[in-house]
Amino acid sequence: MRFVLLAFLIVSCLSCSRPASTKISLRISTWSGAGEDSEYDRLVQQIYRDFEVENPDIQIQVENMPSDYVAKMMLSHIAEVTPDVVVLDAASSALFMKNGVLQDISGYLANDKDLKRDQFFENTLLAGTYQDKLMSIPVDFTPMVMYYNKDLFDEANVPYPANGWSFQEFEATAAKLTAGLAAKKKKGFVMSTWMPGWVMWLWNNGGNVLDPTGTKASGTLDSPANAETIGFLKGLVDKGYAPKLDEVAATGVDPFANGDAAMQVTGHWAITGFKSAKGLNWKRLGIVSMPTQLKSPVTVYYESGMGIGNRCKNPEAAWRFIKHFCSYKNQLRYNSSGIAICARKDVAKERAVEPIESEFLQLVSGARPPTGAQVEGYSFVELQGRSMMESVLNGRKTPSEALQEMAKRIDQEFAK
Repeated sequence: MRFVLLAFLIVSCLSCSRPASTKISLRISTWSGAGEDSEYDRLVQQIYRDFEVENPDIQIQVENMPSDYVAKMMLSHIAEVTPDVVVLDAASSALFMKNGVLQDISGYLANDKDLKRDQFFENTLLAGTYQDKLMSIPVDFTPMVMYYNKDLFDEANVPYPANGWSFQEFEATAAKLTAGLAAKKKKGFVMSTWMPGWVMWLWNNGGNVLDPTGTKASGTLDSPANAETIGFLKGLVDKGYAPKLDEVAATGVDPFANGDAAMQVTGHWAITGFKSAKGLNWKRLGIVSMPTQLKSPVTVYYESGMGIGNRCKNPEAAWRFIKHFCSYKNQLRYNSSGIAICARKDVAKERAVEPIESEFLQLVSGARPPTGAQVEGYSFVELQGRSMMESVLNGRKTPSEALQEMAKRIDQEFAK
């Protein structure tokens, strides 16, 4: 009953908020906060205003949902008031695509004379594809990569890593860095329990989280290969090459950004924070592929995109907006924030003036969509992944025990 009442309230609020106008009212959902006045938000607002000037028959109505975005979008879908243009995160896009929130826009892209499929990195289109139908256009994305601090490498007299390095080469590098920086009590690496920051280690040792159907974890997550990988990561902490979780918590700062660790796995968005960090010089950072035991390294990418709501009464107008937002001119402006990589190849290459940006582009082809782009409810898996990793790194469970328990919890949740 509570869920139905919430859906009713959404219908009531939206029906009262629609402006009386002869113009087409185009509702656009976003997880940005209402009234924010950052440089990024001002830039987005200008793109909106430019669209209205160029399309005087259309009036934009922005619906800000800074918290519980996915839940609120699903409620609007149940209430049959899905926004016309839906901004979505690839990590949860399966929920939208599999429940009919979005409509197929393959035809719009195929028939557009300006916006073309080959303008985008091909793998970035996969996150918005369901049953061979294109449900969203990628806007920007980031592969997860290994950052390294060149100043600390130089201080420890350790050679910079190269793409395609192995687990053994990574561990040896972390060991040399820790030894070379011991006088200043700095570490070679910092480990995260956040599952999007470590799941690629499983992939690079031939493992995975779910079976090919995406419905079961037992037999896949708790494999010997995955236990070996988690044991390898725990070993980095046990051997002192990475700080313990309680040591990181006690400082209250990011060891890498503070200049206390030489390597860290994260995404492109971290650069904006590194630029203002006092503990490192962001221009002396490099990135390299994830260590791998495979022939070629693999990683995950996270992405935002735009789709058209399934109940949009003016899909042509919604497509005009998406086309406007994803145009070369506007994406060149939009990506000036530096938060992510533009999904348009021409813009991404033009913006790759800094060496680190060029290094990112070299790793794009080895990046996969997040599992949440194909598996509904994957956010539960990632929560369990954090708990599992914490239990292992803190020594409460062995890797095998923790993985088996996590697999059982996932299977129980997916069976509901």
